[in-house]
Amino acid sequence: MIKDSCQKRSCKKALDNELIKVLLEIEDTFIAISATDARIELYKLIVCRFYQIKYSILVDSFSQLEQCLIKATTNWPNLSLDSSFSVTGTVCFESFKKLERFDITKTDFSVIEYVFEYLSTVSSKGNKGQFFTPRYVIKELIKPISLENDVQYIADPACGSGGFLSMISRYSNKKQLLFGFDYDSFAIRTAKLSSVLMEADINYLQIDSLNKNDNLLFNNNTICIEDYMKTKIKNFSGFDIIATNPPFGGLIKEKKIIQNFSITNGKNSTRDILFIERCFDLLKEQGKLIIVLPNSFFVDSSLEFQRKWLLTHYKVHGIISLHQDTFLPHTHQKTSVIFATKRYCKEIPQNDEIIFAISEKAGKDSKGKYIYMNTNIDTDLSEAMSKIHF
Repeated sequence: MIKDSCQKRSCKKALDNELIKVLLEIEDTFIAISATDARIELYKLIVCRFYQIKYSILVDSFSQLEQCLIKATTNWPNLSLDSSFSVTGTVCFESFKKLERFDITKTDFSVIEYVFEYLSTVSSKGNKGQFFTPRYVIKELIKPISLENDVQYIADPACGSGGFLSMISRYSNKKQLLFGFDYDSFAIRTAKLSSVLMEADINYLQIDSLNKNDNLLFNNNTICIEDYMKTKIKNFSGFDIIATNPPFGGLIKEKKIIQNFSITNGKNSTRDILFIERCFDLLKEQGKLIIVLPNSFFVDSSLEFQRKWLLTHYKVHGIISLHQDTFLPHTHQKTSVIFATKRYCKEIPQNDEIIFAISEKAGKDSKGKYIYMNTNIDTDLSEAMSKIHF
């Protein structure tokens, strides 16, 4: 049985690698012919392939491919896609035919996500310090979360491709509402595609999550998350759970923004520090937080004030140090994950016990390729997570 499973896994891995290769080749082709946005055109082809499989549509010409895109954008309006291609007919249709070799409805969405993450990293995300969390890691990180009926609202204010929310949606019930926010439009597109394909009911919105309504960091809209939530839910008082991996890079120097975040202590700060405070703002009292942070937050002597701020505003239950290969092949960034509860407004911090754990197996090698033990990714995260309770 194990041998058969290993053989199936080996075949699937080879097929996934071939799909990744084809997708990146298509993107290169689109770039070569100066497509307006090669990523978006590739995205449209993937949407068409999913739609073709789901509804058994014949696509034997560029004209039929165009009709497929029109139907897909009509049936899936949340994807917010133009219903026409920017790439010339012959090139576009030939690229689509390459995709027809793969039944991507049976492919783990992480393969598609990997390609979009790679393209996003190459174009912009690497400069912003944002890297999507591997889904096998997310699966372990959310295990301590209790999804009982009293949990109503769950969010990720830096959702990227929607990994945390997609995984949580597998275990949530219909009474729980999930919300994802991100300033990157392409990340939101990827997250929406994931939710459509998984048939998961997740609300995604492109928004500047750091906006407190009296400052605007990225200048791409004028509302804050609280404003949006009040239009959706009457008497909204905060999220029950926030699980997020915020961007680490980008030093914020604007005085108006710095002065609006008490955690900065009036000094220039990186985005991840600001997200610690924004998550506090967005959580209801006793709300739960899972947040991935760079290891510099825990060891940098210049961040002592920020660490004290966190301990004053949150009750920290546990911290897990992730292996430095976790985010490969995109970065060697060493990170840790905090599991915490928002304190009551008048709660006096005590000498709370904090559980520390270290993951020594990333499930990847130094090149970012997965390492398997029999049929599972070889990671010790499950063992580390067994120590965390909150």
